[in-house]
Amino acid sequence: MRVIPPFPILSVAAWTCNIVENETIWLSGTTYTIGQRVKFNTAAGLDSTRYQYESLQNGNLNHSPDSSPTWWRFVAVQYQPYDVAVTYFLGAIVTDSITHENYQSLIGSNLGNPLTDTTKWMSIGPTNTTAAFDLGRSTRTVANVPIVYTIRPNQSYNMNSLALFGLWATSVNIKINNFATPGVYFFNRTLTLTPTYADWLAYGIWATGLSGPIYKEAVAVFDLTPGTDVVITITITNTELTGQGNLYGTFNNDVTLTKCGAIVLGEYVDLGGAEYGAINDVINFSTVNRAFDGSTDSIVRRRNIPRNTYNTYAPATSLNMLYKLRNAMNASVCAWLGITDYTATQFDSLAVLGFYKRFSIVVDQQDRVRLDLEIEEV
Repeated sequence: MRVIPPFPILSVAAWTCNIVENETIWLSGTTYTIGQRVKFNTAAGLDSTRYQYESLQNGNLNHSPDSSPTWWRFVAVQYQPYDVAVTYFLGAIVTDSITHENYQSLIGSNLGNPLTDTTKWMSIGPTNTTAAFDLGRSTRTVANVPIVYTIRPNQSYNMNSLALFGLWATSVNIKINNFATPGVYFFNRTLTLTPTYADWLAYGIWATGLSGPIYKEAVAVFDLTPGTDVVITITITNTELTGQGNLYGTFNNDVTLTKCGAIVLGEYVDLGGAEYGAINDVINFSTVNRAFDGSTDSIVRRRNIPRNTYNTYAPATSLNMLYKLRNAMNASVCAWLGITDYTATQFDSLAVLGFYKRFSIVVDQQDRVRLDLEIEEV
């Protein structure tokens, strides 16, 4: 079993993403070339949401992105950067371009109030671009194109491991090069993630949401080539139709949404061999209210929180390291991997992005110690 304490990418690394937070606005009199991107919303005066589109052809003139599927394709959702001179309505969402956070207005006629005023604004999470870096909340970066991150750590760091969680993808490519030699990769690997399919439609409309691709939602590699002043490029691609386009304001359902919930880079720590019998469980936050006679009065469906328990054995010589590791990871979100082979059927069920609730070290043998671990997902 291995754990990857995460390198703080957002705060101490230079990074880019091909899904930007603020494209230029679409203009009907501008001719666009293939690959150019714009932001667009037919309700621009009423809604702070903007949709990114990408031009599919050269000579793209006066074709409205929301109704011209041969000329434009939907890319992602974004929100307007906060402008102190704009009056915002109740519920409007804006982006802080410095912190990469989205905020929702708590009042109407919201003018000139700083985003730090918690009586006027409420943080609702990271921007779409940075969602995959926010390990403390259940957020995802989502796009209708491959998602490409380049990460250049601003210090020497022995990052030999990478784990991704919350994936909707058919492949992940990882490349590493020295900053001084772009395009010359000394690490280049593609992980193929072929989804399986299940279809319960025969049971009626109740099961509609259960049909379609079932993705492998977690992967990990532990042999990245370490180095100084490196650039790590992660390309996440999905080629399966998801049929969820209209949830994002697009004009049809033919989209291939790509998702990534978390990117964890770091140096793994070996916690020893896991025993058979690891448990994948959930904490069910749904509630059931019953009437006086025990009959069901109401059911409120809420999220299930995964919770895994493991027993591992580590050499007794690692005791001091385990004590230090336990203290260092207190209330810290890490990648916990019960097995190391991402292609194994059991990998997803034993992979958790979360924090430990129990980290018991049982010293009952001379040459090894037992770890009793309980990990709760964020």
